[in-house]
Amino acid sequence: MFSKSRIWFSGLLVLLITAEAAAGGCTVTDIPSLQLCVEQISSYNSIEITNDLTCSDSSCCGPNGTALISIANQTDKFLNGNGHTVHRMGSQKVCPVLNIANSKTIRVNKLNFDENQNSASCTLDEIMHGGCANTLNITGSTDVGIDTLGIYYGKGYLVDIENSKDVYVGRSIFAEGGAVGVYVGQFRTGLPSKHVRIMDSIFAHIRANAVAFEGALPGDADAPNQISGNIFLKNHWSGLWPVEGGGITTGGQLLIDATDNIQVTNNIIADGYCENCTPNPNVTGIEIGTGAGARAETTSRLMISGNYFYNLSATAIRVNPGSSVIGETFAPDNQVAGVLAVIDPNGEPGPFASAVGFPVATPVYPFTGNGAASSNPYSKSAYGFYRYGTSEQHIEARFVNEVPGAIWEASFALSHIPRLTGAGATQPIYRCLNSTQPKDDYLSLVRNCEGGGKLHSIVGFSYVSSDTRVMPFYRCGVRGRSDHFISWDANCEGQWVEGQLGYAGY
Repeated sequence: MFSKSRIWFSGLLVLLITAEAAAGGCTVTDIPSLQLCVEQISSYNSIEITNDLTCSDSSCCGPNGTALISIANQTDKFLNGNGHTVHRMGSQKVCPVLNIANSKTIRVNKLNFDENQNSASCTLDEIMHGGCANTLNITGSTDVGIDTLGIYYGKGYLVDIENSKDVYVGRSIFAEGGAVGVYVGQFRTGLPSKHVRIMDSIFAHIRANAVAFEGALPGDADAPNQISGNIFLKNHWSGLWPVEGGGITTGGQLLIDATDNIQVTNNIIADGYCENCTPNPNVTGIEIGTGAGARAETTSRLMISGNYFYNLSATAIRVNPGSSVIGETFAPDNQVAGVLAVIDPNGEPGPFASAVGFPVATPVYPFTGNGAASSNPYSKSAYGFYRYGTSEQHIEARFVNEVPGAIWEASFALSHIPRLTGAGATQPIYRCLNSTQPKDDYLSLVRNCEGGGKLHSIVGFSYVSSDTRVMPFYRCGVRGRSDHFISWDANCEGQWVEGQLGYAGY
């Protein structure tokens, strides 16, 4: 015991010298130096992570099972990941990766948390009885900025925000979460947050709600809460909570309840289907309220504007029976496609009644409704696309035989989730329809289709160049006509080269 203590002390001394060498910032090169920087955080303005980090077992937590990185009772601190990743191989259910508590003016930037895809997600019993740690907690804090954060394979709630004010989460990725993506609350325990903004982020394949606001109030000068500019794909794919009388409850990719002054604007919300929910497998885009009785709450001043809802197996918006909305706006700039019904106001005049007749476009692609991966476009395995051709046009099809009579020319596999790299996030690939030539579809890296088309769908995300069995692929134009196609050939098979789109599997 004594000799081990001496070895530890010697290592601490070396780390202390290394940490003190960083002017204003504590440099992290491995897990021991991270632990030391966290312990001495009051002495530094920032923690600078300069390598990818990997921990296992107890080294994945702080002292006595606390968060691996704890920022508590601090002011003006900066956690800079510099594009690196913290890989946790154990203790994911025991402790958070990051805990921000009772602090002010905290910034977290360019950091990934990989919670190990081979480790099981939390069970409902673990979630309900304290056996499932959130990945990131923000409690009792003010002016917290989370920018360019990636959380992958979190076992329960990825981010929990309670009793905090002026919180920004932006340009981040939340993928393969075991329960809820970002949770804001708790209204019923007297801990609502104020002025929370979820902006320009991607939520992909979160098990339950991607974002859940169950208690948020406006900030100073009535500053609104915001969910804006995000992409929501294939969330709430597997239910957790039981239905009274038997079964598993479905829900919405977004859940809003007991919240005042919230703007849901310019989001893409798509591909909703619950694989295990019974008796109702259908997933809505935005779910409002959590039911009647003692749990019924009121949402007020809710604006829904500029969003694109497509291929949701239920409705674009659902107000749960017994819940109420006061001062709602469903703006005419929302778009819907492939949605069974636009608004479901409980079958009677009520919230959003003026939008019941909102025009619904034809489906973006077929929906079979049986949940089978081979035929269900909501399945995670459905990402990728095909190049087909006819005598008149090339087609970027999502599914085999999407266009009867067209001839297959090539297949491209895409990732179902984006990833953060040192240079930013891997790109979503958008399928666009030419505004002036209806038969001409093309792929783009820009959500507005470069100003010359209408967004059809997201066909997937680029892989990283270092992934195995991937190659660059390119967008090409046919000389002399409005026709685009995708090719593995950097010279576009002798046609116009319009640029590289990313990396696809072959």
